[in-house]
Amino acid sequence: MRGYCCECRKDVDCEIVKGDVIYPHRPDLYDLDFVRCPICGNYTGIHDGEYPTLPTEHIRSCRRRAHRALDRIWKDRAKKSKYYGFMSNHFGKDFHWGMVRCSEEADEALELTIDFMNSLTEEEKE
Repeated sequence: MRGYCCECRKDVDCEIVKGDVIYPHRPDLYDLDFVRCPICGNYTGIHDGEYPTLPTEHIRSCRRRAHRALDRIWKDRAKKSKYYGFMSNHFGKDFHWGMVRCSEEADEALELTIDFMNSLTEEEKE
């Protein structure tokens, strides 16, 4: 499987590994498949039909922080749609965290995510 490695900044032939390789301390993830860069070791989960983008640790950290911030609205389709519309409008393309390829974009997207959540009322966050 081919993918884009953000650390190597190029397309790579990804290794497919199981969760026990990536997360040896998480037995609940052992049976999941991940793709890993054979050069630098960056990794991501596999999503059917998606061309994988293997993030750096910094990008992965920004993703985690953004998703923690979004947890409160995640099950509400309308709010989630509003968030992705907001992000897509700002970036001028369909936005998806899995397609972020550089630290600068990750930092900007995280800041925008936090701004978006701060713009919601407490009632909207629930």
